[in-house]
Amino acid sequence: MSGYSKAVTAVVGAIVMAVASAMTDDTISHPEWVMIAVAGFTAFQVFVTANVGLPLWDKAKAVTAGALAGLGLLGGYLANGEHMTNALWLNVAIAAAVAAGVWAVPNRALR
Repeated sequence: MSGYSKAVTAVVGAIVMAVASAMTDDTISHPEWVMIAVAGFTAFQVFVTANVGLPLWDKAKAVTAGALAGLGLLGGYLANGEHMTNALWLNVAIAAAVAAGVWAVPNRALR
């Protein structure tokens, strides 16, 4: 198998999700766009984690984790029919920042 098999599988999954979302009612709703974005970021993370060894790309895993956390919370709000207030946007930003910021916290080696 190619070194890109997992990434290709994740991209195909994101495309299938987008097509399936549009086929159910000939439109893509806000929550569906969020799900598609999550699938896209997941595909990106699968690719970057395994295949990119460039400077600063080691941070990409943290950035995509932050995006996924924020999108996950946003998708929940939208699917629940919430009107996005400043307080809810702040929660999305906090979720994204915490998940992305985890890379800055060092771990001790476990014995």
